[in-house]
Amino acid sequence: MRCKMCGAELKKEGELCNNCMNKILREEEKKADNVKVYEFKRKFVLGYQLLQHLESLFIAIIVCVVLILTATEFLVESIIFIVLVILAETFVILYDRYKINHSKCTFYMTKFVYKKIAFFLF
Repeated sequence: MRCKMCGAELKKEGELCNNCMNKILREEEKKADNVKVYEFKRKFVLGYQLLQHLESLFIAIIVCVVLILTATEFLVESIIFIVLVILAETFVILYDRYKINHSKCTFYMTKFVYKKIAFFLF
């Protein structure tokens, strides 16, 4: 006789496969593991987040400077553009802050759990 799950040879019909049973027991042991070894929460650092978004801010500033230097008629449009870019980046950084402050990592003896709570699915 052979095991229907893994194909290991069994001594007699109806016998439990040691191979499959060990896997099931290990999985159950992992699920029941409640011994926390280490737990930490991420920390929001504004300077680091600004560095991540520095490229897009730099490009927006360069576009505005070019618009202002080429013609003074684009002064109002460039100021509006700067304000919109700053607002957009502010919302992105605030969302990053929310995601960072609502995530937690926990190490157990046999597993690692990362929990995040976000109002969007990404």
